[in-house]
Amino acid sequence: MSIGKCAQAVIRPVSVVILAAVLGGWVAAPASAGGVDDWVKEADKTLRNAERLMFSRQHTQALEQLNAADALLKKIEEADAEHAKLKTLRSKYEKLEKDLARRMGTGASPSGTAPPAADKPKADKPTALPYEARQAMSKFQDVKGSIEHAYQMIELLKTRELSKPVEDYYKDIEDQFPALDAALKNVRELAAAKGVESHPDLDEAQAYIDAQPERLSKIKTEMAAVQKEKAAKEAEEKAKAEQKAGKVTDVAQAQEDWKALAALCDEYQANFQSESDVKKKGAVIHKAWGDWKQRFEPVRNRFRERYGDDNVKVYGAFEDVPKPEGVELEAALAANVAYGIDFAERERRIAGWAEGWAKDALRTSNSIPVDNKEKLELKYARAEGAVKYYKLAQLWNPDGKYDDAIQKAEAAAAEALPLWKEVLKDLTWPGHNKDYAGPGKPDEIAKAALEFLKEHPKWTAPEYDDEHVPYAACVEGKDWEVWKRAPLTQEPTQYCLEVLVAFEGKADPDLVYVYHMVFYTAEAAGVKPGLPIKYGSSKQYASFRMLKDNVPKPK
Repeated sequence: MSIGKCAQAVIRPVSVVILAAVLGGWVAAPASAGGVDDWVKEADKTLRNAERLMFSRQHTQALEQLNAADALLKKIEEADAEHAKLKTLRSKYEKLEKDLARRMGTGASPSGTAPPAADKPKADKPTALPYEARQAMSKFQDVKGSIEHAYQMIELLKTRELSKPVEDYYKDIEDQFPALDAALKNVRELAAAKGVESHPDLDEAQAYIDAQPERLSKIKTEMAAVQKEKAAKEAEEKAKAEQKAGKVTDVAQAQEDWKALAALCDEYQANFQSESDVKKKGAVIHKAWGDWKQRFEPVRNRFRERYGDDNVKVYGAFEDVPKPEGVELEAALAANVAYGIDFAERERRIAGWAEGWAKDALRTSNSIPVDNKEKLELKYARAEGAVKYYKLAQLWNPDGKYDDAIQKAEAAAAEALPLWKEVLKDLTWPGHNKDYAGPGKPDEIAKAALEFLKEHPKWTAPEYDDEHVPYAACVEGKDWEVWKRAPLTQEPTQYCLEVLVAFEGKADPDLVYVYHMVFYTAEAAGVKPGLPIKYGSSKQYASFRMLKDNVPKPK
């Protein structure tokens, strides 16, 4: 198509141009349901198509794309004149409009009226650059692409945070300028070598280079204004937050409040967070909980009112307040703990723990057969424990349905108690194992075991909550068994022997606590079985009570 015909194409009505573009497969009108953002995306895509076609010297198609983009931009302006991307798209459109008009040899625009074709002489289409120059131009376009990418990132920085500061993008652009000049210089030399001294593509590239200093300066000015506005907004928000939370003015009062809240948080963590601690303290901890809540809630409310409703505000308020003596928790951390405490949730949690303990205890009780005389005491104790824990769960969760479970546990305890009492009368001390093969005499070993326990009162954790004074012992094992061996030689390095030990207590002077225990030699190469005893411990869940009169007092 000649320049004159191209100019005539400019004055086609917009609707006709858009239709031609649609039929040509270059652009599809955005669906109305998509809204303004869809039009923005389509306009951007259409402008990029126009630019690509222009650089490919397909001027007619580029013109059609440009007219289609203009129509889209007008729709956007009517729907949302303040859209964030409208200004950028309109600027890009106007630049392409000028570039295309220059290339086509006419001042007409997609929205304007072109002079009649007869008024301007037809011009021949410019010849392409020589092949070598076109190949070299790709280097120029690569450098240009890097620069444009940096500009795009700067645009993003106007509305969001990126990992890279804007100054780095400025430097990226400036660092590319020498490469841009060098790339165009190479293209010019290669074109000149083929007799081409002047060409629109060379002019366009030079115009791009010439525009960069002013463009970058303008971007820097814009970004400085954006950053200034952003900094002012952040400062305003910070000032509002500080004003709302309030900086500490009465340091002594703040330290007193800090100390009070930290102490209550320490108390909470020590008594009500650990499952094992709650289990050990039982119903006592429930009473302590009620007392603690009454003391805690007004302190927390006052602290929140004075210093802020989250730990960030508290941190700012206490930033210049010295930590009170004896306080470990930072003020913000104490606030974080205190503000996160939910009374109802904690009560449900502890009730759940107690219910779990009760179920485990009742399961153990039910698993012990009634003919296991040594275990009947454990059977009764676990059933009693189940009753205790179900009632504890009911304390923590009054709305829970525990009545049936409590009745079942009480029935199990009532069944086991008379059986244990009957067995208790007949439970006798077994004495030394008659099959013990040595080394050492059983009486000497029993005496050594009692002396070891007296010298080491913290031998293990007793299963009965009472004082434990060693009273009697007898050898249960047949011999000293190998406990450990050397990894390579498999030579024994430690031996052990099972011994039954009775302990006196204060809770019931008529009973003794009996434990199945294991005593060990020293651990060493070449160790021999037998005395002296180096270590001792009880087996887990291997204890029971029996009448003291049924245990012969050692001589």
